[in-house]
Amino acid sequence: MDLVEVRAGPAMGAALANDSAGDLFAALEVCPVDYKAGAPREGDEANELWDTDKMQLGLQALILRDNGYSCHEGVIYYRAPKQRVRLPITTELETWILQNIAEAKRVIAAPI
Repeated sequence: MDLVEVRAGPAMGAALANDSAGDLFAALEVCPVDYKAGAPREGDEANELWDTDKMQLGLQALILRDNGYSCHEGVIYYRAPKQRVRLPITTELETWILQNIAEAKRVIAAPI
């Protein structure tokens, strides 16, 4: 991961009111940020992430979640246009990532 931004989540106010370190940690939200030299793909309405970038960033978010962090989005920063493109971490994205991992394992395990 190139960078992980830490932000106050929606429960930050309650954690500060309780003055509890455990609650404070749970109230934080993280966001992986990956830096790319190129540019995003041009979409119909706005610039979009390339599938490979979406896969890498989505995996980073899932790794953070598996380690107990709250993570609802990731960001790719494309250096060429100096633009940040956000990726919401949705159930559909998670399913897509896991399906691609399963397919890669199947291809690797297939006899030659």
